[in-house]
Amino acid sequence: MENNIDIFISEGMKRFKEASKIATTFRKELVKKLQDILATYENWKNFEPDNQNHLSSSEYGIEYPLVNSRIQGKIFNKDFRIQIEINWYLSENEYPFYAIWFYKPKNKYSKEMEKFLWKPEFQYQS
Repeated sequence: MENNIDIFISEGMKRFKEASKIATTFRKELVKKLQDILATYENWKNFEPDNQNHLSSSEYGIEYPLVNSRIQGKIFNKDFRIQIEINWYLSENEYPFYAIWFYKPKNKYSKEMEKFLWKPEFQYQS
């Protein structure tokens, strides 16, 4: 008699190719939507997107359910990046978190922050 895991694997063997294609297409379409949001947004206030409207996204494996898109630019002539994301990874149910992150480029943070164990991706205002 087959146990539940054997049944699960047997069904998965028949459906994995299709499930993988669906998950990949879903992720790509969500990334496109996020990039469209950033590409068409017009009211940036002090943020000036790069002339090329440089957009990028992270590529994660299916075991890390998160999609994002980011745009590079400047705020007051300083390099800056804005990232928007949809994140199921940290969620305790089927609904994702939505986040907007603001970054200085890596390695461009105050050395004084090191004594507080801050990481380069975090910000503070002085």
